[in-house]
Amino acid sequence: MEISTLKMFVKVAELKSFSKAATAMDIAQSYVSTRIHQYEKELGTELFIRHNKGVELSAQGIIFLDYAKRILRMVDEAENIFSKNSNTGLLRISTMQSTAQTYLPAILSEFHKHFPEYKLRISTSNAAMNIEKLFRYEAEFVYVAGSIDSNDISSVKLTDEKLVLISNQKINDLRGFLSAGNITLLAFPSGCAYRKQTEKWLEAQNITINNLVECDSIPAILSSVTAGMGCSVLPSHLVNDHIKNGYVYANELPRKFSNIPLNLCYRKDMKLNEGMKQFIEINKKI
Repeated sequence: MEISTLKMFVKVAELKSFSKAATAMDIAQSYVSTRIHQYEKELGTELFIRHNKGVELSAQGIIFLDYAKRILRMVDEAENIFSKNSNTGLLRISTMQSTAQTYLPAILSEFHKHFPEYKLRISTSNAAMNIEKLFRYEAEFVYVAGSIDSNDISSVKLTDEKLVLISNQKINDLRGFLSAGNITLLAFPSGCAYRKQTEKWLEAQNITINNLVECDSIPAILSSVTAGMGCSVLPSHLVNDHIKNGYVYANELPRKFSNIPLNLCYRKDMKLNEGMKQFIEINKKI
């Protein structure tokens, strides 16, 4: 079922004439007649009732016309979305919770000013899941903390996030505090870049945390730390307000483990239209 033949069918139905449709589409009448006849043969039904004054849609033709128009409308939408010069389309963006709460709102606001017709679909996942979404073609752009080990992915570094350990009490001897053996660490589930970096740091210090509480919510982690349930390692920009208000105290990690890059990632094989290119440029300015 070719799109060109669908267009011929719709034009014939509108003009009620093979010759008028052929003239309007600047093609030979015999070609239009042959293609429509082949269509009818493939479908096993007569789409038009032929008579001396032209043609009329058959009962089956009326039904098929509705489908044909819907198909052509969807094709037009798809071509519009993927046109390189299009100012409309759909961007599926998967981000980490931390980025969604901090950097992303300003990025989306700036993008929306220039491309208000774009549809944006935002979801949140950890860094590992975001990379998987790229490979499964479930997102055009993802935000990932940490290094990117793939030759199939392009990345734009937004900034270096600084990780700090937060607790509801001042800690003068961080190593001694963590080595006590009765510490509860609140962390995101496996796949989180911040957790992975924390584990590297603790392993380098030969420190084992026996009480690990997994929590997939930044507000829940902050509230739990504030209440004295345990400590956690998060980017400093997420906890600055809590620190200023005296709810938690921050302790710096060794420089080797405290800085973690935040990247915008996308597939190298993805064809970038104008909107996508501008989205990347906006991220570079953050």
